[in-house]
Amino acid sequence: MTTKETATTRLNGWTRIGGVLEQVPVSKRTLLRWQAQGRIPVTKVGRVTLYRLSDIEKMLSKLTVRAIG
Repeated sequence: MTTKETATTRLNGWTRIGGVLEQVPVSKRTLLRWQAQGRIPVTKVGRVTLYRLSDIEKMLSKLTVRAIG
């Protein structure tokens, strides 16, 4: 990812699939499955798929399991 793309991602809160995969420890296949299932909303601009980082964080927080004890 270039410096320009990193700055833009931080500024606007949007990223492409590569940016998500750098921050979230899941495979590309898992991310695409979540997208197909509607768990993660996306925005398509032409052929580019964009993910809002806040949507990714919300989805991951739903998967969090609290420890017993």
